[in-house]
Amino acid sequence: MNRYVVLPEVESGAAVPEVLARLRERCLEVQYVSMPGGGHRGTVRSIEIPIAGHTAPVAELPPTDPEPAQGHLPGDKVLTDPLPAPPTVMVIR
Repeated sequence: MNRYVVLPEVESGAAVPEVLARLRERCLEVQYVSMPGGGHRGTVRSIEIPIAGHTAPVAELPPTDPEPAQGHLPGDKVLTDPLPAPPTVMVIR
């Protein structure tokens, strides 16, 4: 079911439980994907939150650009679309 959430502040390298708590505060269930990347193993690389009815299919946090093309920044209120997939937490392996 689509619903509005405020995008959380997320830092690359953050502890997974800390980020998970921020997402759960917003009543978001998540899935995990491990990805290669710089940083400490087992920490968050980024998260993707599906966006409903928007040209950009996800909001990626932390933003890779100070003014991301999709226009989604922490603190923005967005309509999420958990189908076909819930928000995804990318974990550094």
